[in-house]
Amino acid sequence: MEINQTQIESGKGISNDPMKTINALPGVASDNNMYGPAAIYVRGGESFENLFLLDNIRLPFPFYFFGQSVINPDMLEKAEVLTGGWGSNYGNAMSSVFNFSTRNGNMEKFKANADLSVFYMSALVETPIIKNKLSIIIGARKSNFDVLFSTVLPKPPKMGDITGKLAWEINSKNKLTFTTLNVQDRLNFLDSNVLFTGFYANDKINAQNLQLQSVISNKAYSKLSVMHSGLDLKAEAPNTFLYINFNNYGLREDLSFYPSQKVKIKAGFEVNRDDESSHVKEIYNSTDINITDTSALTQERKVNKPNHWAAVYGAYERTLLERLKLSAGLRMELNELNNRYDVSPRITLSYNLNSKSFISANWGLFTQSAGAYQAIQNPQIISNQCYHYILSYKYNFKPGFFMRIETYYKDYKNLVIFDSAFAFSNNGKGNSKGFEFTLMKESGRLNGWLTYGVSKSERRRNLQTEVYPFFFDQRHTINALVSYKLKEKKRRWFVPTRYALQFRYNTGAPYT
Repeated sequence: MEINQTQIESGKGISNDPMKTINALPGVASDNNMYGPAAIYVRGGESFENLFLLDNIRLPFPFYFFGQSVINPDMLEKAEVLTGGWGSNYGNAMSSVFNFSTRNGNMEKFKANADLSVFYMSALVETPIIKNKLSIIIGARKSNFDVLFSTVLPKPPKMGDITGKLAWEINSKNKLTFTTLNVQDRLNFLDSNVLFTGFYANDKINAQNLQLQSVISNKAYSKLSVMHSGLDLKAEAPNTFLYINFNNYGLREDLSFYPSQKVKIKAGFEVNRDDESSHVKEIYNSTDINITDTSALTQERKVNKPNHWAAVYGAYERTLLERLKLSAGLRMELNELNNRYDVSPRITLSYNLNSKSFISANWGLFTQSAGAYQAIQNPQIISNQCYHYILSYKYNFKPGFFMRIETYYKDYKNLVIFDSAFAFSNNGKGNSKGFEFTLMKESGRLNGWLTYGVSKSERRRNLQTEVYPFFFDQRHTINALVSYKLKEKKRRWFVPTRYALQFRYNTGAPYT
């Protein structure tokens, strides 16, 4: 599902966060924090099973400590949300892919805007440097927590991010872009007697991507990216600390070839180096709720070793028999840390029942490599695996207005878990199944969506010997997002031009 700029604007909420919009889609669940969803659970998967991309840059943890994401909605052109069965061009994730694409700055004239609310302030500037040739766009956000908590905290939180993009139209066939993201997140409650007593955190994120987009011929298109993503995290609390310095350096090439109107071929590769230096000591909570007994299991791990990994993929798409469409792909990933490779086949068949409706069936194997600390402790472990089975029906009432019904089954195998001695193995397993209904209107002054989902998820997790209901199993979810925009002739500077309403209801699994 692709979310456009208007839909992101309608659902970003008081926290100015695009993840608030995405959290209202079927199959996507969170803990429903008002300010932002720091943990996203997709179709019964763990929060670490998601892949977050910003212009192809991998962001390992794109959130502030208070939950808001570091993605600036004003900088986005669109957000691609893949909750299952995605193509072979994406990998190393089992539950979902959130692919954010930033927009280019205005090539013709200067534009700027500012936002101010109780929780945040933001500003955006875009302008041509060389008209119709080179442009720049910069968006900055700052939390108002330092003002809101200034009277109750000696050192109030400080949060902010800056996103920028340069776009250069070299010629009619080549375009060069440079995207950068810088985030600062500081919390200090060491001297506080009000909130989170004894907690301190300092988080810095910086990421860059230099991308060359080229039209090779009238049938071939190329995207070449050189990327970096960095995370510097220090956090301390009673009996807990996290020191993480992580840097990813990557080179990626994506090539699309259209030999005919009925055939599309995609292929590509990526090469990455992960530099991680970390020391983590934390209390493990098997249910992710507050510990209520007197015992606590403390986990400590260290990593100080680089890891190299690479992937190649190919995908073939063809229209058969006028109405039948075949999409098949294969991905292979090689991880140096445990010297193993994963092969992931994927296939989709779709059939147009008529001009307005079609059905599709999807099957695929999705793998996710073990963490560096897991592979270091046990070099014999293999990657986590999940098989996706999806059946979907879509009906288009008219352009921009559709209904979709989808059912899925996810089979988890060889999940990496640990026992009471913190020995890692591939003894984890589980499954997730569900049904989702979506009614969406994407165009017009009145737009939005209504969704309903029912799901059941269970798995064997750390310290468990049997399969149990997943701790974040939201059995029934209902989401509604409605947005209305005034006509241009009725606009006044003192009257809001867009009105939006978001509603969410969900049921959860009980604990024993």
